[in-house]
Amino acid sequence: MALHTRDCPHVWRMRYPASVFLLVSLATTWVATRVAIAGPLTRVPNTTLQLPEVPGGFGYRFVDGFPGVTLDNPLAITAPPGETNRLFIVEQPGRIVVITNLAIPTRTVFLDLTQTTLFGGEQGLLGLAFHPGFATNGLFFTFRTLNWAPPGASPIRHDRLSRFRVLPDNANRALPTSETWLFQEIDDYVNHNGGDLHFGPDGYLYVSLGDEGGGNDSGNNSQRIDGDFFAGLLRLDVDRRPGNLPPNPHRPLTISSNFVSNEYAIPADNPFVGAVGFNGKAVNPTQVRTEFYAVGLRNPWRFSFDEATAEIWIGDVGQDRWENIFVTRKGANHGWAFREGNIAGPKSGMPTGFLTDPQFNYVPPVHTYPHGAGVDKGNSLTGGLVSRGARLAQLFGAYVFADYVSGNVWSLRRRDGATPIVERLLGKTGLSGFGVDPRNGDILAADLGGGRLLRLDYSPNFSGTPLPPTLAETGALADTASLVPTAGFVPYAVNQSFWSDGAEKRRWFCVPSTNDFL
Repeated sequence: MALHTRDCPHVWRMRYPASVFLLVSLATTWVATRVAIAGPLTRVPNTTLQLPEVPGGFGYRFVDGFPGVTLDNPLAITAPPGETNRLFIVEQPGRIVVITNLAIPTRTVFLDLTQTTLFGGEQGLLGLAFHPGFATNGLFFTFRTLNWAPPGASPIRHDRLSRFRVLPDNANRALPTSETWLFQEIDDYVNHNGGDLHFGPDGYLYVSLGDEGGGNDSGNNSQRIDGDFFAGLLRLDVDRRPGNLPPNPHRPLTISSNFVSNEYAIPADNPFVGAVGFNGKAVNPTQVRTEFYAVGLRNPWRFSFDEATAEIWIGDVGQDRWENIFVTRKGANHGWAFREGNIAGPKSGMPTGFLTDPQFNYVPPVHTYPHGAGVDKGNSLTGGLVSRGARLAQLFGAYVFADYVSGNVWSLRRRDGATPIVERLLGKTGLSGFGVDPRNGDILAADLGGGRLLRLDYSPNFSGTPLPPTLAETGALADTASLVPTAGFVPYAVNQSFWSDGAEKRRWFCVPSTNDFL
């Protein structure tokens, strides 16, 4: 914490015991330090500090992100690369809506797929991603569930990844007849469909997939790479770059059930290219789904890229006991259904050494929370995103996520070698997805039942104990005019100063109780 005589552009709200650490300076300088005193350090307790153990603050709230704009079961929020004045929303029944002129927002239907979308429960239009070159090629991609059959057969449920084009003379309307299938497959269950889509910084399309549904991994999909497109994260080259590979044919090879097109290629460095074994068992490399980038997921409900680090964060909905957040990597196995969070999952037969042997590439969750009611619990995780907007400075770099059922909205910060810091921000049930305002990076949330986009904002109501308003009232200085500290403060200097405006600086630290940090 810093107390100083001029305003700081970012006032960071931290939770810490005030009895642990205090830095008093005429200006803020965040650098590595060393004690600069002659002779051995003699510590005495300080009894004058008047700082709250947990400083109060304004907290957070949701406000209507775009007043007057109503939506039908919104799920996903995105914008084309480089654009700052349009926002696209996926409506689960089968529409893509575009909000134009965000300052004076207007809702327009960009694409209507309701007639070919199977909607209900976890089914529907589930994902949307714009090609990195959308500004020039007009291409975008969708993932949806639908009933389909060839002529003369009875329709059954399928999952389909498709490509569309925008109308050449109207950037706010897509061409419905431009649909091109990338893949399609039968889905025996109504739930765990995944379907989130994002292009990574590498220009490849990433697709999240659930374990097909049911319970206890009913389809036995979670720990195999030679079956169907379930229980993992795919990585596809939709531009078919030179040197990349054709996909293996899908089994069976009839368009009446499962279908893989030649409209995409497999990145040559995908982790299961050429694989002849998985989990200690032999696999036929011609039947491997080389599209997989990571495996072992149950129901990944929303994933996102951190725009600063390119890390991929996944919110994976648990089954009986634990909800899980993963930071995935190439070839990662996240354990379902051998594991649920950090405990045993419903499937037996986990290979010996699965948790520790590098060949299995097991990647545990960075955070789990239990099922139930309470400020640290929930029952259905909605994956979020890493905040990179400047307006909510305290959340910069934190992963913001929610629980659809309990309504808890949290922030998470990782720490090297320690458990993450997780803070509850507010409560709001029914959040189905997160996105950002392309103008300023504000966090937006899709309110599924409420039919609107919400904007995360500061609360206008202060709660808790405020910090002392002046330096004199902190109890840190015996004489503010001459900057004489009270007993217990020790002077120090920095190894290397940042650029400064010429102000003289004096620095002290204080650990009020001599029993702390001995």
